[in-house]
Amino acid sequence: MSNDSHPVFAQAPQPGTVTLSTGTAPTPYTVTAGHGLIIVGHCSAGALAAAFDGQDVFPVLTEGGQGVLVVFVCDFAEASHGPHLEFHVTALAAPVPGATVPQDRAAALSALATQADWGVLSLHLWNDTPDVVAYNSEYLGLNARRCTGFVKVMQAHLDFSFEDQDGTALSSGKLRLNRRSDAGLMGRVLRHLGWRGLWDAIRRRPARAHVINPKSRVMDRNGRALTLTAPDKMIVTGFDAAHDRLEVSGGILGRYGFKPLIFEHLWPFRFVYVHPDDA
Repeated sequence: MSNDSHPVFAQAPQPGTVTLSTGTAPTPYTVTAGHGLIIVGHCSAGALAAAFDGQDVFPVLTEGGQGVLVVFVCDFAEASHGPHLEFHVTALAAPVPGATVPQDRAAALSALATQADWGVLSLHLWNDTPDVVAYNSEYLGLNARRCTGFVKVMQAHLDFSFEDQDGTALSSGKLRLNRRSDAGLMGRVLRHLGWRGLWDAIRRRPARAHVINPKSRVMDRNGRALTLTAPDKMIVTGFDAAHDRLEVSGGILGRYGFKPLIFEHLWPFRFVYVHPDDA
């Protein structure tokens, strides 16, 4: 089966077009091949509060009072809008205040699979092509900005580095690429899922999650954009500072006091992003 004939794309809305400042672009946004790295960790709730000010969704905190960041590092080798890179910083969010997850580092990953009314609020997004920046900003309301950088997938690790259009460092890292998920960590994820959550997650093929746009002139509400993800491989690894490197002292992640805990490698990256009006 070719990537573009995978069943995930049959669940996408009918193809269309939208007119942007860069010209006409196809809808919906799809990715048929590439690599994705999802890095989940805790952060300062105080630093996160300003990002949620004025929004109609609320940060999900750990029982210890920390926020939860979900960071996407992606190399979209084949996509509806051409090959491009993405560096996306999001925060776990709920429709009502006071939502919490256990302090265990496996809990946030489980919550993404079981809490259907939760999502991730887009905080900061960078892409390396003008067409994708225009699509994400002008059509999806995600306030994307231009960047430069690279994502290199090696046999045993993934290297990446991103800079904004002024040459200021955003983030960089070198993380292990294991052949299989950490057994102990996956056991903890399954315990947090529970039998009902595990069954629901198994039935939801492809994986379904929601990205929430911040309010802006483009979209004056917190729209919930459905995403469909269907890679062949998903390897979950616990972050270990003795073997993994992620630059968090400076750049955007340092602003939030980010502490990486888990990362998940997905490939080949098959992905559909549905506009909130079509979800």
